[in-house]
Amino acid sequence: MFRKKTHQPPQLFFENQPVSIRRDRRRKSVAIKVTDNRISLHLPWRCPLSLGEKFLEQKQEWLKNSLKKQLNQPVRRYNNNSQQPYLGQSLQLRFKPQLTSSFILNDEQIQLKLPTDSDQRIAKNKLSEAYQTLATDYLPQRGWQIAKKTGLMPARFRVRYYKSRWGSCHAGGEIRLNWQLVQAPISVIDYVLIHELCHLQEMNHSPAFWRLVGEQMPDFKIQRQWLKQQGHTLLF
Repeated sequence: MFRKKTHQPPQLFFENQPVSIRRDRRRKSVAIKVTDNRISLHLPWRCPLSLGEKFLEQKQEWLKNSLKKQLNQPVRRYNNNSQQPYLGQSLQLRFKPQLTSSFILNDEQIQLKLPTDSDQRIAKNKLSEAYQTLATDYLPQRGWQIAKKTGLMPARFRVRYYKSRWGSCHAGGEIRLNWQLVQAPISVIDYVLIHELCHLQEMNHSPAFWRLVGEQMPDFKIQRQWLKQQGHTLLF
């Protein structure tokens, strides 16, 4: 691992692989994420880059194992008759050119209005559109159910695209959710919802915040671990 000297902002590399640097005003600690075989270093807003470099050095073995694990993951396919996740269930993807709507969801299949010989790139785009539609309907509905159950009431829920996060809580009480989350098991979706709802009371990741999360979902660590290990498989 080394820093490349250029006239551009500093760049970090791990075994010749670039490490993206992301700063967050709300973040209190340094973290590393490996998503889709890409490494990102997450820093508090005013944290010196040198501390991030030191953290990367300390996590070298973890990084190697994480990258190796993701490389060994089977490549996700989007061809006709492939299996695709929805709410944690594995559904068959079927191309149906005769459909009158862009897609149909039933208990066993996600059907897309596509010629049966469509290539995976086109199918992937159509499937992502279907997921976005499903997420826009399901995630806010589930969010209000969890909000009423916990007594933590936001101003609104919005569904959008995030590249590397599953949700966020904003000033004014708005909670934003990544549409890709609709592929995850419902228990994992509930964890993300509870996580963001708890930020309405604790706008940080302090011990008080995690106590609140634990009160609302005693097994939250299991769901959080699922996201860490499997979340990258949901990303488009």
